[in-house]
Parts: sequence; structure tokens; C-alpha cells
Amino acid sequence: MAPARIPCALLAVVVLGGCGSSGGTTPPMVTVLSYSIVPLIEPPASAAIGTAIPVAFAVTENESDGTSRPASGKEILVEVTAGGGTVNGGVTTSMVTGADGSDSLTWMLSNTAGTQSIRAYDPQSGHYLGLTMLANPGPPVSVVLVTPPSTTATVGVLLARQPAFQIVDAYGNPSPISGAPINDFIASGGGVLGGNRMALSNPSGSVIFTDLTINGVTGVVTLVFKFFINDNEVDVMSAPITVSP
Repeated sequence: MAPARIPCALLAVVVLGGCGSSGGTTPPMVTVLSYSIVPLIEPPASAAIGTAIPVAFAVTENESDGTSRPASGKEILVEVTAGGGTVNGGVTTSMVTGADGSDSLTWMLSNTAGTQSIRAYDPQSGHYLGLTMLANPGPPVSVVLVTPPSTTATVGVLLARQPAFQIVDAYGNPSPISGAPINDFIASGGGVLGGNRMALSNPSGSVIFTDLTINGVTGVVTLVFKFFINDNEVDVMSAPITVSP
């Protein structure tokens, strides 16, 4: 018996039916909408000047389908924005996140007391994480003359400009120590000092005299102010003061 033959028209229908679409749809393309940078290790609110602060952060990709995932291999720039100091040894550093989207660095505070800040940011999108902390001054070691006494005076009359001092740390930052005394003496020229011979620092470390007079002498007189801290004596000399009758 001869084999059956399928008409050409029917064969064409069968072939087209087998090769056509199954009725599914192509999934939408997922894109990165933005990046988020969050701290993993936040710095403390404050620390002493010159302290090394560990910082760690994570970068996340925020996708167009509403999901998010770690942004691995993402370049992040970190820079000092206020107060001095360094990040990984420089004022700016470039970092690349690991497989989990994280990275870490060392923030070295400068020796300037006050607010210090850094910023980690994505150079492509501009998204950033800012970190700020307060750098506290070091321990008090010396004193500086802020307001010198008058260079002219009248015997027995209050100095028109009374001396004022600031207690400072090793880097010249004001040191907030309360109750530290400064004593005053005649260094040369004779006479006797009148008024309070000792003044105490206020909570900010400032020391202000208010009622000094020079008595019993005319001519040129110099004063010396003595500050004692940690068994050390710090002497501050005044400029010559011309005393008139």
C-alpha cells in the first residue's frame, strides 16, 4: 500500500503552529534607580583630637522593581569636609566596595578642637553619607595672654585694660578647665600690686583680672603672671608699663 500523504496546506498549518509563540511575555528590564550609603560602624559623638576613628559603610543598589541588593565593586570617594584630619592618610581617598557592598577606612582627627566632618559619596549619582563629630581639646599644658594689660597707668588707679588669659592644650586649643589659678607679681620696676593677686579660670578655661592697680612707684614697671599645671610653672611677662603720678 502506498504511504499516506499530508496535503501541503495542512503541513504548513502544522509547522506554523509548532513554531509560534507560547503566549508568554518578556519580563521587564530591571535598572538601578539610585544608591544608598549607610554607616555600619558610626563614629562616636566626640573624641579627643588626634584620635583614629574606624568607619565602615555599606552601599546598596535600589532597583526599578522595588528590590535592593549590595552594590559590589562600586567606587566611592571619601573626603574631609571640615576641621582637618585625614581619611586613610589623605584629605580624600577612593574606595571600591566588596562583594557585600561594604568597605571601611580610618578617619584620623586633626589636632584642631571643634567640629570635624567627612563625606562618602558616589561620584556618578552624587548620593552621599556625611559623618560629623566633635574633637575635644587635649589636657591643659600652658596659658596664653589674650588681653595684655595697659602699657600706661596712673599710680593707685585701676589699669584701664585688665589682663585676660586662656588656658590651652599642647596645640593651642582652649582647654575647658575650671578653678585653675593664675597669680600676678611685680617683675621689675618696684612698687606694689593692688587688687586681687590671683584669678581663677572659668569653665571655659578663661582667666580674667578685674581690679589690678600699681601702687607706690612711678616709672616703668613690668608684671609677671604665673600659672602652675602638672607640677610645671608657666610664666607670662607683660610689656613695660609706664606709671605716672
